[in-house]
Amino acid sequence: MVVFSSLRPRGKEQWTNFVKFYAANRPHFQRGLRVAFLVYFLAAIVHAVTGSGPSSRRGTSVSSRKGGKRDGKPQRVAVRYAALSINSSVTDFVAGQVDDVFYKRLSNILRIVIPGIKSKEALLLCMHSSLLIFRTAISIYVASLDGK
Repeated sequence: MVVFSSLRPRGKEQWTNFVKFYAANRPHFQRGLRVAFLVYFLAAIVHAVTGSGPSSRRGTSVSSRKGGKRDGKPQRVAVRYAALSINSSVTDFVAGQVDDVFYKRLSNILRIVIPGIKSKEALLLCMHSSLLIFRTAISIYVASLDGK
């Protein structure tokens, strides 16, 4: 047992080995991180648009958990302010909360704006988005050149 523990690098040696490994494989690490971020971003968008986020899994919408119904209608966006008292000003501000109805309405609007994948609107949106992503990639590349 003592022999195995003495063979294992510790502390600074582990860190040095990791830094050397990272330096030798830096492009692979960066590519992996970019792909992981892209997958996370796309998954978040899909969850938001399809409504398969945390609120739909529980079977209740955000509005029914936070504020219930007002005048017989579900509360769409809840923004509350605390009552003003003599000793304090506005002390509680809850940011806007969006429920599943908002995402359903957004989906309906997007179906009108982009009627099909092969439509002119979808092509324009795809071209515009790709140019923005390309511009961002070039900006990152130029910034990395300035750092060298």
